[in-house]
Amino acid sequence: MKLLNKAPQEANVDIIYTMINNSTWSDLEKRKVYKFENGRDLWINGNNHSTYVLDSTGDKVKIKLGAFGFYFVEFVNDFTLYLYNDKEKFKLMPECY
Repeated sequence: MKLLNKAPQEANVDIIYTMINNSTWSDLEKRKVYKFENGRDLWINGNNHSTYVLDSTGDKVKIKLGAFGFYFVEFVNDFTLYLYNDKEKFKLMPECY
């Protein structure tokens, strides 16, 4: 991953994109599993198909989760992302098999 010449906030944007695309994340509080595939397909709990779109402006990353609306994505560490908007905030962690 080419992050050496980027400002820390730009590096976090790249990290978030890499972490989300083609991965599976869990929200343990809501008991939901989000599987992100092919840069656009979103599966929730294995059967509810929707789409997702990642977008960035400066040092902020936004994700649109189908009809659920937009959320800002905050990189916490390699194992935690926060998604939030003006109505809710929740934590995603990689799905463990």
